[in-house]
Amino acid sequence: MCSVLIWSCGSETPSEKVAIAVLQLEDFTPQTSFEKCLDLKTYQLLAAAKQHLEEFISTELLSEDEDLAVGYQRFVEEWTGQNHSQMNTTKLLNDQFANALHAHPNFKNIWIPLVETGDTVYTEELAYDKDGNGVIVKYIENYFTLNTNGDYYNCLKENKDGFIQNYLINKEYGEIEPQDFAMELSQTLEYDQYNDPTIRELITTELYLRIIAIRNNQTTN
Repeated sequence: MCSVLIWSCGSETPSEKVAIAVLQLEDFTPQTSFEKCLDLKTYQLLAAAKQHLEEFISTELLSEDEDLAVGYQRFVEEWTGQNHSQMNTTKLLNDQFANALHAHPNFKNIWIPLVETGDTVYTEELAYDKDGNGVIVKYIENYFTLNTNGDYYNCLKENKDGFIQNYLINKEYGEIEPQDFAMELSQTLEYDQYNDPTIRELITTELYLRIIAIRNNQTTN
């Protein structure tokens, strides 16, 4: 098990010191063909995120005699919204480790804001003016989308797994909300597929890294 965090101090104001997480990624070595396809720093970022997620799953969602595939399956089910969840998402998504992952320069090799792709997507909603007249209001969508110029997306395209190819096709026709993605996984995957390394990495990127980005974006807007 490699160490993935150290702590340093940075100055936020002249009178205030804040803890900053610094990722230590050098000990992660790609093993599968998908991992070797990725830029090394992108792979190491994803590997660190997956290790942290698995530590959370093992601690929060598993009994001592249950294996990790059960944990991944349970983690996905927690995001479907079908059951009242007791999962401590604050512990997973709002800690210094999550902030360090989001700040890593290779994060944008995986997820970028839609506006950075040059696309503009509008949502139309009915609203009412001061006289009670109905008006259509357009809102610009700026969700996080896969970087189609990044190595993560291009390496996924080389994977011939049917579920992954279908996932990429769905991405081309519009963004999939995390809850919908979790529902699709829950309804589509067999138990054994939760042992597949690439499926686990897909879960890590969609239901961990992407949600970190969404939450960070919400706190800065």
